[in-house]
Amino acid sequence: MIEGQLHRLWDSKMLPFPELQLTDGSDLIVVKTGLLNERMGGPDFRGAQVIYHGLRHIGSVEIHINSSDWYQHGHDRDKNYDDVVLHVVYNDDRPVYREGAPLPTLELKQWITDHEFSADTWIV
Repeated sequence: MIEGQLHRLWDSKMLPFPELQLTDGSDLIVVKTGLLNERMGGPDFRGAQVIYHGLRHIGSVEIHINSSDWYQHGHDRDKNYDDVVLHVVYNDDRPVYREGAPLPTLELKQWITDHEFSADTWIV
C-alpha cells in the first residue's frame, strides 16, 4: 500500500462516509474532502469541511499510512500543518497531539478489507 492510494480513495469519495467515526468514537461528517495539494509541501488536501464534536471545521486534511508518520515526517514542527482539521490514516498506531490536544483521526483499516491491493484496485 502506498499513501497515494489512500489519497485517491479519499478524493474519489470511495469510503462509506455516512458511517465514519473518529478514533475517539465521535461521528464524522465529511462535507467536502478538499482539493488535492499537488504542489510540494504542506497538507495533502486543502479547503476540506468536516463536522465532528458538534462543530464544523474548515481546513486541511493530512493522509498517512500510519498515524506515527505525522512525527516521522516532521509535521509536528512545521507551521504548514497548523490548519489540519483531520488526520486520515490506514493504521492508527500512535496518538498524534497538537498543542496538547489529540488531533482528530479517522482510521481506514476497518473499511479496507484487502490491504494488499494493486495500485489501481482496492476493496472497500
